[in-house]
Amino acid sequence: MNVAREIALNPNIVIYHADDVLTAQIVEAYRAGDGDAPAPIRGLIERGAVSVHMTRYRMRVRKPTDADMLTFLQDVEPALREWSGQVAIGAAPDRMPKRRLFSGPCDATLADDREVHGSSDGAAANQVAEALFSILGVAGVVLTPESASVVKGVLFAWADIAPRVEDALMAATPTEAD
Repeated sequence: MNVAREIALNPNIVIYHADDVLTAQIVEAYRAGDGDAPAPIRGLIERGAVSVHMTRYRMRVRKPTDADMLTFLQDVEPALREWSGQVAIGAAPDRMPKRRLFSGPCDATLADDREVHGSSDGAAANQVAEALFSILGVAGVVLTPESASVVKGVLFAWADIAPRVEDALMAATPTEAD
C-alpha cells in the first residue's frame, strides 16, 4: 500500500491518502481513549494523535493543539510506515480535479431524483453505484438518471479510472424495462 501526506490548511490536521481501501463505511472515527481502535489507528493514537477519521482512501489525523507539527509527524509516522510497508511517507501529489462528470443515461430507475453514495456499504442497494465502487480509486458517487459524478482518491489517476467507470456504467446501467 502507498500512503502520502498532505498538510491541511488547519494547522492541527494532517491528511494521509492511501491507494488501498481504508474503510467501506462513509467514515470511521476514533479518539484518544478508544480501546477498540484497529492498527494502525491504535498506533497513531498511542503516539499522540487526538483523533483519526477515515474515509475510503483518506485518513485525517488531528494532533494536539500545542504539539509542534514536525515533532508530531516524527512521532506518528512510524506507525503508518510499519502498517503500509513504506520506508518513508512522501507528499501527496496534486491531482486535480478529484470529481468528474460522466454524462449519458445512467440510472433510469431514479426517475428525477439523485442518489449520493459516500461509501461502498451504502452503494449495495443500487446496482450502478455498487459497480462503480468495485473500481479501485472510486471514492464517491452521485447518480442521476442522466449522469454519474464520480470522486476519485488523490493517489489515483483519471487515465486509469475513467475507462473502467465508462465500462461499468454501460454494463450496470439498468433500463426502465428492468
